[in-house]
Amino acid sequence: MSLDDRVIVVGAGPAGLTMAAELARNGVRSRVLDRAAAPAADSRAIAIHARTLEAFASMGFVERVLAAGQRIHGANLFADGRRILHFSLDELPSPYPFALDLPQRETERILLEHLRGFGIEVERRAAVTGVSQDADGVRLHVQRAGGAVETLETEYVVGCDGANSLVRQAVGIPFEGSSAEETFLLADVAIEQDEPDDEWRFWFHEDGLLSAMPLPGGLHRLVADYDGPTPTFETLRRIFSERGPKSARLGEPAWFAPFRLSRRTAPQYQRGRVFVAGDAAHVQNPAGGQGMNTGVQDAFNLAWKLSMVLRGTAPETLLESYTAERQPVARSMLSLTANLASIATLRHPVSQGIRNRVIPILAGFEVLEHRIVERFAELSVNYRTSPIVDQHGRWTAGPLPGDRAPALYSLLRGSRHVALLFTGENPDKDDLRGFANIARYMRDGYPDEVTTHLIARRTALWDGPSIADPDGHAHHAYSAGVPCVYLVRPDGYIGFRSLTADPLPLLEHLNRVYEPPMAVDAAVS
Repeated sequence: MSLDDRVIVVGAGPAGLTMAAELARNGVRSRVLDRAAAPAADSRAIAIHARTLEAFASMGFVERVLAAGQRIHGANLFADGRRILHFSLDELPSPYPFALDLPQRETERILLEHLRGFGIEVERRAAVTGVSQDADGVRLHVQRAGGAVETLETEYVVGCDGANSLVRQAVGIPFEGSSAEETFLLADVAIEQDEPDDEWRFWFHEDGLLSAMPLPGGLHRLVADYDGPTPTFETLRRIFSERGPKSARLGEPAWFAPFRLSRRTAPQYQRGRVFVAGDAAHVQNPAGGQGMNTGVQDAFNLAWKLSMVLRGTAPETLLESYTAERQPVARSMLSLTANLASIATLRHPVSQGIRNRVIPILAGFEVLEHRIVERFAELSVNYRTSPIVDQHGRWTAGPLPGDRAPALYSLLRGSRHVALLFTGENPDKDDLRGFANIARYMRDGYPDEVTTHLIARRTALWDGPSIADPDGHAHHAYSAGVPCVYLVRPDGYIGFRSLTADPLPLLEHLNRVYEPPMAVDAAVS
């Protein structure tokens, strides 16, 4: 097969652009096709959560996103004319203890600029009309501007082409879920009010939900559920006056759109050499701003795996972990947004009264508040049941394999695996010799795939380069009271941990999950 490129990404939304950019950062060039003549001009999704900001930091352009967006430090929930809940994002365990509101068109603009840095431009007015595949590759039939149809050949296709994904339909991946559609009214509009511009506000009303989220430039995103005849912005203005604060007034909208959405997800994200991500894999209501963030994380998860396979440093079986890891995340996200919508849109007065009395009581439990906030920020997403995560030893504490790696964030940015070697309080000579062997094996066997860092309580114990942790903050975050090893994947999740400085368990894990560059027996001889 004569390839047009090794990967073709279909769709130039946030998930598709992230996919192409991450492939390029990992040394794999792709083509990006989009049926639209130009990038979207409306604002669409706006919330960027902490975990996505961490991904953007690893990709190398988070400062541009931060400079363009509106930082959100908390949220308020009102009912019966009073505030019944407030939560803060300031204590999120992340370098980005806040959310960011930014219109999707701006997020896409920054992603497009980042992608151009790799010499890749989106091919516009390129509509995929058919997909076929065999053991050797994938063929796409693409209709260009003017009606001409051409056939492109590639090794893999990633469909990021939205809820009505032709890629997904063409390869027979189902799209399961609720057939009942919900209508939401969305608008970007100025609000005359005396309220801070760094917090979200939500109002529970007997007729439904209203929310207001600050945007850059003084506008706010309004969202309201709606069940009625064809709406206009005047419909939303009336809803705002009924459900929102009586002292506030709306200006004229910069953007207004009713959205009808279903709750659906694909049961598998791969069919042969074809994958789906973003809205092509899951759609949901806008509660919590989870959709775009989940799509970006889909691409962030798949790109490093696909890159390793194409570089020949991992077997194709590694790609099976994509569905295993990301599909449960989508199911959980759909459940979360559905539950939020159900709670927010209760209609019976008795149910509403119980809800409005119970929420302030639950808000008094600090642990519960932290869990809710971290779930919205997507920091609690984990892959603990993944087939490619593992551990060695009898651990009783510490982040689990499949958890997002805590602390040491600056070391974990990049496109390689990171082996963190913790000395613990009192390593002996055998421990230090084991760490030296690990560093050597990673350098000789995985020079382009694994970076190794020794994290030492006392640097005098080690002749080579090390990172001092005299206060023990990093050791505490990883519960590293004794010598141990953590392997962090390129997406920032723990792939393996070993409660020993012996290199053998780590090498066995690497040789099981990835293409072994050396036999284990030879490595430890």
